Amino acid sequence: MSFKIGDRVKCVRRPYGDYVGKGYNMLGTIKGFIGPEKGVPTQYYSAFCDIIGIEFDEDIGGHTCDGIAKDKHGWYLNKTYIIKINTLGMAHRLMKHEFV
Repeated sequence: MSFKIGDRVKCVRRPYGDYVGKGYNMLGTIKGFIGPEKGVPTQYYSAFCDIIGIEFDEDIGGHTCDGIAKDKHGWYLNKTYIIKINTLGMAHRLMKHEFV
């Protein structure tokens, strides 16, 4: 699956080790990628990156992903931990329920 900056995503796998649960089952926005120069956030290597910087909607006790996310909202995750969400579909469902 291809990701780009600005994509809305959901974390669908539970991170392990010291990071158990960081962002699990939560929504966020892709803010950057870890490029071939390890540790350098970039928007230019998305096709080649496995590690993605995400700014979650809520405070997860994270970090800023090297300055690209709000403090305590950011976390780097492997792309296998996230899925894209269809924000248009979500908005439609919200509107439908709101006016029923």
